Amino acid sequence: MLNTRETNSYGPALQKMLVAFPDAREKYNGWYEHADNPRFDFRVKENGELAFTSWTGRTEDEILAMRGLKRADISLNGHTYPGPTKDSLDLLDLAIAKNVSYSHHSQAAGARWESMRRLAESLIKASEVSGKPS
Repeated sequence: MLNTRETNSYGPALQKMLVAFPDAREKYNGWYEHADNPRFDFRVKENGELAFTSWTGRTEDEILAMRGLKRADISLNGHTYPGPTKDSLDLLDLAIAKNVSYSHHSQAAGARWESMRRLAESLIKASEVSGKPS
C-alpha cells in the first residue's frame, strides 16, 4: 500500500521519497528523518531538489537503491519547484548541513559542537550587520 500523506506541494521528488520511505517523518526544521536502517535525513532545497544527510556513511545512491530508486527517479529534469525557505539559522541546522554528529561521550564531538556554535554565532552577527538573513 502506498503512502498517500500530503506534502506541501514541493514537487515530485519529495513525493517519491515519502512513498519509498513511508517511515520518514518531518522534523520541526523542515528536514525529514528516516530513523531506521539506513538512518538519514533529507529535505527539499529551495529549488525543489533533495538534499541528503546520511548518518550511517551510505551514499545517496546507496540509500535510494535500498528502496529500488535511482537518482533519475528523483531528478527534476531541469524543472524547479518552490521549496521551503527559512529566515533563520540555528545550531542544529548548521550541524546537519555540515554532517556533524553529536555524542555526549566523545570529547572530540563536544569540540566539534563548540566549533559549530562559534561558527553559527559569527554567521548570525554577519547577517545582523548585512541586514540579510543567514
